[in-house]
Amino acid sequence: MDLLSNLWIIIAPMVTGILFGFLFRGFQVIRTNSGALSLPDVETINSRLAQTCETLSLKVLLPTFVIESLLKFPIGKELLIAVIAGMFLPGICFSIANFLRKFCATRNFALEYPEAIKFTLSTFGGGNRGTIFIIALFGNSPDFSDYVKYFSLVDLGNFAFLILVIPTLLKKEYGHIPAKSASFLGSYLAVTFMFVAGFFIVKKILLASIGFDISIGISKTLGFRKTVLTFLLFAAITLRFKIEHKLVTRFLGEVLFFYSIRGFCGALAAAILVFSGLDPTGRILVCVITLLLMPPSSILPSMVAQARAPETTIDYINRTTATFNIVFLVFLGVVIAVKIIINS
Repeated sequence: MDLLSNLWIIIAPMVTGILFGFLFRGFQVIRTNSGALSLPDVETINSRLAQTCETLSLKVLLPTFVIESLLKFPIGKELLIAVIAGMFLPGICFSIANFLRKFCATRNFALEYPEAIKFTLSTFGGGNRGTIFIIALFGNSPDFSDYVKYFSLVDLGNFAFLILVIPTLLKKEYGHIPAKSASFLGSYLAVTFMFVAGFFIVKKILLASIGFDISIGISKTLGFRKTVLTFLLFAAITLRFKIEHKLVTRFLGEVLFFYSIRGFCGALAAAILVFSGLDPTGRILVCVITLLLMPPSSILPSMVAQARAPETTIDYINRTTATFNIVFLVFLGVVIAVKIIINS
């Protein structure tokens, strides 16, 4: 099978997931026009179906790729480094954006962007979007499971910062702390730990007694799991995607400012990783760069609203989040197009 055929195996479920999402949304529009559903009902149904797709993909299928990689490679300090890198990125992005605004203010040169940009800069919507990006980059690579493992760990560090640190920063900025979200992190960790621990218990105790090697079974289902994972992720992102009528003013300038700060953070992270001398430095760095390309976290608007930020700030956060989701789709389309051209 040639490289283009391998790539199509990844692209086909992407297209199918997007079509499913649009067809389902279209069906809901028809029901709305007929009076069977109200618009709030449609949004609730779409959100619930998207949540189901994300749960199946990120809490059921995704851990199987992490397990597959752990079966091939021993657990070492690089796993901890990946998590630390994920926590380092949002912290350094927030600090640089905050310092830059204060520095300009002392010289009577105010940036044209709201103070809240430091929160959009320092939160990363990894999760399904990051996994989609890894699939587009390495879906036909024999090291796919390894990249998934490292990205999951980098994103875990990012998620920990979002849940444990961002609420405190929001309280300092706006006077109120969002509803405690640490339970989300605990739930995520508990589900992943139970899944992985349960797998190794079954492997060592139950299956070993009958002489069945589950590693072989996992390898044989690799293609099927990739296909289902990709379909579910793209269906979820299509069901959730909304096009805002208001676009961010000075769009190009904001994109340049946004990714200039993140690019500097990426260069700093690269220098530290290279200096560390870890064997999988390249793979961790790829995952770090992938995270830096992600739009702001999808739960940031809710957290900012719970912190009782001004309406203008909430509106800015919502618009920026929507806009950079469009930028993400452009990045994703470019990656897919380049891979098709290179492999054709």
